Amino acid sequence: MVKSIARRYGSRRAGCGRAWFLLAAVPLSLLPLSGCGSFFDPKTTTTTTTTTTSGDYLYVANLNTSLNTVAGFSLASGALTATANSPYDLGVEPSTLAVTPSSSILYAGSETGGIFAYLIGSNGGLTLSGSGATASVSPAAMIVDSTGAFLLVLQIGTTNPSISAFPIDASTGKLSNAVSTVVLDPGAAEELLQVPNTNLIYASLGSNGGTTASGGVDVLTFDSSTGALTKLSIILNPLGSAYSDVGLASDPAGKYLYVSETGTNGIRSFSIDASTGGLTPLAGSPTAAGSGVGPIVVDSTGSFLYVANLHDNTISAFTLSSTTGALTAIAGSPFPTGTGPVSMAEDYNKGYLAVACSGGTPDLELFPINASTGVLETPTISQSTGSVSPAGAYAVVAAH
Repeated sequence: MVKSIARRYGSRRAGCGRAWFLLAAVPLSLLPLSGCGSFFDPKTTTTTTTTTTSGDYLYVANLNTSLNTVAGFSLASGALTATANSPYDLGVEPSTLAVTPSSSILYAGSETGGIFAYLIGSNGGLTLSGSGATASVSPAAMIVDSTGAFLLVLQIGTTNPSISAFPIDASTGKLSNAVSTVVLDPGAAEELLQVPNTNLIYASLGSNGGTTASGGVDVLTFDSSTGALTKLSIILNPLGSAYSDVGLASDPAGKYLYVSETGTNGIRSFSIDASTGGLTPLAGSPTAAGSGVGPIVVDSTGSFLYVANLHDNTISAFTLSSTTGALTAIAGSPFPTGTGPVSMAEDYNKGYLAVACSGGTPDLELFPINASTGVLETPTISQSTGSVSPAGAYAVVAAH
């Protein structure tokens, strides 16, 4: 049975947060690691440095409880091909993915407890590194910092989420004990963003059950040399007590922050003070999108912004002004997707927007991006990501 997409956005959009799903972290000794499908053999586990890849790869977390897998695909000549030994069986439900800047390591996190490190081979195939899970945490979201030295993990909590910085062994992917952990304001824990060209980290907290004191976006600084996280006394509150701040994105220059907020069904836009982390609303903000707004992607050129509308099964598309940060709807927007678009990623070669749909029809779609207009053209690639339908595709990331 597929876990409800309410786990990520739906229940929070109703104002009840993650608490109904919250489980105690599973002790590492109890995680079903040995013999986890075709990818893991304790006798042949790889722990050496992997070669940086040079292809165009996509990895999808399948949350369907009969799967509990990560599916890997190589993108070439307008087609997807499964990577070697894909899918990769975790034995627990994968809920978040992150890739190092060098595309040498993929991390798969499970809210039921644990983070798994995979070495990415030169052909895009994944090999579990070490003996399995390397941190007994319950990650809601993960990002690798821009230096590739730390994995930043947003963890769920009974009331307050938290962020921890785990040092990364660049050869094996193994995570050392967290060097810094910061407790955030009350909320449900949604997404993390490191703003380019700054030391700023933003964490979206979804809904906290109906108070505007928090449940919005927290602001932190990050020291990439030590891993130290510092929470600033800045909170971006939702515009309404029942609203949720969910998706986060910035332009490549790190000048603007974009936040998707339910209730407004739109995108809030801000200029960023790089020295303080302070946010100033832009003229015209918020910009209307669709129902159940979720993840946001700004393309690599900084010209276009896309937001997934979970309840509408669409993607709203906008041009992004590099001089003002203003958003303007693209002709033909919104563009229809499969059921329940919950995660998006631009592929490494920057020709497609990959969309994971939790409800399937299909699990994964690749929309060609018109480089001149930002229009999402009719998907030329649709892919099942598991042996059952829907596979519960819950997260998608790109690598090279």
